[in-house]
Amino acid sequence: MRDEDKILVVKVKNDDQMAFQQLFEKYAERIYYFSMRYIKNKEEAEEIAQEVFVRVWLRRHDLKEELSFSSYIFMIAKNALIDTIRRKQKETIFQDNIKPNTELYSSSSSDSMEYKELSTLIDKSIKDLPLKRKQIYQLSREEGLTYKQIAEKLNISIKTVETHMRLALQQLKKSVNENYELIITGIIVINFMV
Repeated sequence: MRDEDKILVVKVKNDDQMAFQQLFEKYAERIYYFSMRYIKNKEEAEEIAQEVFVRVWLRRHDLKEELSFSSYIFMIAKNALIDTIRRKQKETIFQDNIKPNTELYSSSSSDSMEYKELSTLIDKSIKDLPLKRKQIYQLSREEGLTYKQIAEKLNISIKTVETHMRLALQQLKKSVNENYELIITGIIVINFMV
C-alpha cells in the first residue's frame, strides 16, 4: 500500500492528473470522516476534504515520495480543521458579542450602507480574480451552470472547474474577511457620529 502511494506521488509530482485522481479516490472519504469527527457538519467536512486535495495539487512539486503520503495528507487535514474551528470561533464571538452591540446602533440606513459596502467589495474581489477563475465563477454563480456544463463549455475537466471554483471562493472569502471588519468599524463610527 505504501509503495503504491509512492508510485502515485512520483506521478503526481510530474503533473499526472490520473494519479492525483487515484489518491483522491483513495483518501478523500477518509479525510471526510476524519473531519466529521471534529466539526459534525457534512458540508464543512466535504469542503475540508476538497481543500486538502487542492493544497496537495498546488504543492505537488514539493511532495516527498520517501515520506508517508497518508501522514502528510492527514497533517494537512488537521491544519484545515484548525483553520475551520478558529474561523467558527471568530464567527461565534462576532454573533455573541459584536453583532448585538452593533445592532443597538444600527438603522435601516446603516444596514443599507453595510450591504452596499459589502456588495462593492464582493464585486471588486470578483473583478480581481484571475481571468479563467473569474470566467468559471461567473458561469457558475451568475449564469447558474453546473460544473459539468462549465467543463463542456470551456473544454476542460470537471476537476479543473472544481479547483478554480474552490480557489475563487477562497479568494473571495479572504478578501471579505480581511475587509469586513473595516466596513463594520466604519459603520459603527458613522452611527456614533450621527
